[in-house]
Amino acid sequence: MFFIEVSVPKGALDPERRRLLMERLGSVDELLLGEPMHPAAERTMRSCYQAVLHEPEVWTVGGGVWSEGDPPRYAVRMQVPGSWRKEMAEHLIPIFLRIIGEVDGDPEGVASEPRALVNVVGVPEGSVGVFGGPMRSEDLGLKVGRSFREARRRGETAPGPRPGAVYDPMCGMTIDLSTAEFTLEHDGEVYGFCCEPCRAGFREELAGTSASG
Repeated sequence: MFFIEVSVPKGALDPERRRLLMERLGSVDELLLGEPMHPAAERTMRSCYQAVLHEPEVWTVGGGVWSEGDPPRYAVRMQVPGSWRKEMAEHLIPIFLRIIGEVDGDPEGVASEPRALVNVVGVPEGSVGVFGGPMRSEDLGLKVGRSFREARRRGETAPGPRPGAVYDPMCGMTIDLSTAEFTLEHDGEVYGFCCEPCRAGFREELAGTSASG
């Protein structure tokens, strides 16, 4: 669902920095910027978040071969569902570049020189195969939040983790209502959503509940 490929020239990083780079780029906590998801949704989210490291033998810069002693180079490619690409790119690229600069030890150099490249790539709808078959972005979001939604329907969860914030009722992401782009009011309660598909899915759920009632 979320697959990160990190490439650095072989020999550019010592084992400790390799481990730290991958732990941080592959961390859901970094992705969420410290905002918690509902625990039931977070467990599924973590299981879908994977990262691998490549260390090519030959890496060229401007036609010359990178050699030990040169500043490290980094290329990060993250695959996400296509309909999430724009929003996730705007959110993730600054986070990934900051992490690379901190691990590299020369954040100014990473920011001022083209030493780190980050690509967020959108996978076309229906081209992600996971959980036993092809899935659309909406299907993936619903799968991540399934355990949370079941707990919500049983009345076993609070509306949000703190005052002014709510859990997206579909996926369990924490949404700050003061800055939320996607909201919906129903029966005097304001709901916040991470994206339009989650809001649309909740509308459908409410419509189904009304029809059955």
